[in-house]
Amino acid sequence: MPDGNIMAGWVLLFYGLYSFAAGLGELRLPGLWLRMIENITASTALPFLTGMLCMVIGAFTLFIMGGDDGPIINKILIIMGAWIVVEGLVFIAIPDYFGRFASWLMNMSSRMAASFSMVLGLAMCGYGLWHILG
Repeated sequence: MPDGNIMAGWVLLFYGLYSFAAGLGELRLPGLWLRMIENITASTALPFLTGMLCMVIGAFTLFIMGGDDGPIINKILIIMGAWIVVEGLVFIAIPDYFGRFASWLMNMSSRMAASFSMVLGLAMCGYGLWHILG
């Protein structure tokens, strides 16, 4: 089994790829994130499925990193995993409020948020690769 640094690197690499791809999708098709949030909150079942998926991804991240007193990358991933679990719980418990808040955020500056998502994604990919290869 790979050591904690390599596993953390892989997890961060895939989070980075996701973040970069999501940002690129929003830049290519402005309003994509807003439509996604509107579609999720308009459905009865999708908030539950989305929330459960978030909880599984966050719990998996916490399980992989679980209380490791390793380098900063592990602590970052523990915080991200916990945040994703909380996001999933919010999706399930109060999808209407969460949807309004997310729509408000998407209306403010989707281009800036998408660019930030891409830059953050590249940074996560680079840091993850550094831990995988280093």
